[in-house]
Amino acid sequence: MISFSHGGTVENIVPEGARLAYLIETADPEFWNGVTGMSAFTYRAGKLDQTLYLSLDPALGYYLLLEYTDRSRIYATAAVPAGPGPGLIWWGGERIELPAERFVSSAEAHRAIAWFLETGDADPDTNWELF
Repeated sequence: MISFSHGGTVENIVPEGARLAYLIETADPEFWNGVTGMSAFTYRAGKLDQTLYLSLDPALGYYLLLEYTDRSRIYATAAVPAGPGPGLIWWGGERIELPAERFVSSAEAHRAIAWFLETGDADPDTNWELF
């Protein structure tokens, strides 16, 4: 089962296809950062319970953090940052400053989200680092 949390609510209906692509491309911080400062996709199957968290700095792109069943975490990194840092995101209700290389483009975010929705795991074509 895949759930999607956004703006403080959890839904079992995940934006699909064209709607998801539109939401990523428009990069609306009010949507992706929501009330709590992040949105999340959770993938549950058997003992697998993994969550891909997203937050957005409109100038630099998406911050993606993948939390595994064992609670270890990795985050996506950009080979070439979209601009100078630092980036600012709302995370858990707090404003956090992050280096520019921790933000990926809309295209990279879309690919990573799509892979996660299919497999519950990290996209192998995305650069990831241990948190």
